[in-house]
Amino acid sequence: MTLFQYPLVAVDGSESSLRAAEVAIDLSALLGVSLDILSVEETLPQYVATHEENSREHARATAYFDALHAPLRHYARQRGVQVQCLVRSGHEGQVVLAMVKERMADVLILGSQGHSAVWG
Repeated sequence: MTLFQYPLVAVDGSESSLRAAEVAIDLSALLGVSLDILSVEETLPQYVATHEENSREHARATAYFDALHAPLRHYARQRGVQVQCLVRSGHEGQVVLAMVKERMADVLILGSQGHSAVWG
């Protein structure tokens, strides 16, 4: 049995979160376990004018996170680590905690500070 079996890393695009993801990949390689990489799309305000505007913002966020995750997937492949990149919508802190429970993560890896005040 390894020290950690179900690591989860939260990535928001900040330098510290990307470095945390690299450390999480290295740790997963060392332990021989797979890794979940989570990014959170902040929920749009209730007053968004149209469904079209909401869809456009969601498409932008999806493209951003896909581009953000691509080099992490590549690095993980190089290190022999199987990763699953996840994007969820909602409040950052609540989504991360929900994913810890859902994925039964036994370690959560975060950068020291990110784009969101939640991580502060």
